[in-house]
Amino acid sequence: MSISLHAVLGWIFSALLGGAGIVGLLMIIPRHKIEQKMKQEDDDQKRLEKVDKIDSTIHSMQEEQTLQCYCILACLKGLAEQGCNGPVHDGIDRMEKYLNKKAHNQ
Repeated sequence: MSISLHAVLGWIFSALLGGAGIVGLLMIIPRHKIEQKMKQEDDDQKRLEKVDKIDSTIHSMQEEQTLQCYCILACLKGLAEQGCNGPVHDGIDRMEKYLNKKAHNQ
């Protein structure tokens, strides 16, 4: 009984391809989990970028509001210099207290 070279090569290739197929089937589930995890990380990164943009916008708005407070305070002081009394001085005091608290994060 003699085995031909073609038969031996056929068995070897069948074993290799069959083993590769089994390994491929075994890797489908982990690959799917890895792809889901990568997609989740991409989604999380996009959300973080949006949050950073919102934080930047809020910070700019806070700076603008601070500038507006200083401008209002300057107007109130101008009115006080022109002789306006009563609520002007009360407004100046309240604005200075407010700005002082904000400057010290209280």
